[in-house]
Amino acid sequence: MSTLKDELSSSSLKCSQYNSVDELARKFVEDFKLLLDRDFPASAAPGPLEIERAGHLAFQESRSRVYIGRKHYFDKINEHFSKPNPGPIVVVAESGLGKSALMANWMVQYAGGDDGRHLVISNYIGCTAASTDLGRLLRRVCAEIQDFWKIDKPIPTELPKLIEKFPEWLNEADARGGCTILFDAINQLESKDDAHLLRWLPRKFPASVRVLVSTTPGTCLQSLRDRDWNAMTVEPLTTEERKNLIEEYLGQYGKKLTQAQLQR
Repeated sequence: MSTLKDELSSSSLKCSQYNSVDELARKFVEDFKLLLDRDFPASAAPGPLEIERAGHLAFQESRSRVYIGRKHYFDKINEHFSKPNPGPIVVVAESGLGKSALMANWMVQYAGGDDGRHLVISNYIGCTAASTDLGRLLRRVCAEIQDFWKIDKPIPTELPKLIEKFPEWLNEADARGGCTILFDAINQLESKDDAHLLRWLPRKFPASVRVLVSTTPGTCLQSLRDRDWNAMTVEPLTTEERKNLIEEYLGQYGKKLTQAQLQR
């Protein structure tokens, strides 16, 4: 042991002497704090906007790991957005039919944003605590626009003023290159402030602002009926698609079912 100590002391490694286990523990904690401060300085800690963004992107990534391609839905969305000034598109499906997975995979594969000018904002309502609150949802969209283009302009804090100014923020994005905004599962918004009546959602959007909205049948869908927006309905998976989904999902973990189990 003494030979090892001598070799370590004479090496280029940083060595510290200690006389007790308590002293060793104290030195360890001090050094570990120095490492944390060096590699993760407090000044680099993520802010509220970054934390909320990370929550939505983590949800998006989780829904795009395994997806049974239903390309005709992607084709319909892409065809819609290829038109000049297309307006929003609404995706309708009952709960559990994979509309969030569809939206997530379209956002990953087709939404763009790689040119540095086109902003992409994913809102998966219900994936974070803040996302179901209408005011916090709208403020987040405005904050993403503000942050992306470094716009020196205050964002209202009161909901009525925020709803009033929301179209102006969309115009700011349109003037700077445009954006794609996803509002997935708007039916999961808290019903306070008449959120499900969708008066907060403009009827018309600037030409370069692409908007995707998804909802289940119900109040939100009824509120959209009188808008001249394109809509498509997601159908349940076929038996073959369900089998493929099970096989691909279990395959991530090196597992599989027998043919007899798949037939159940």
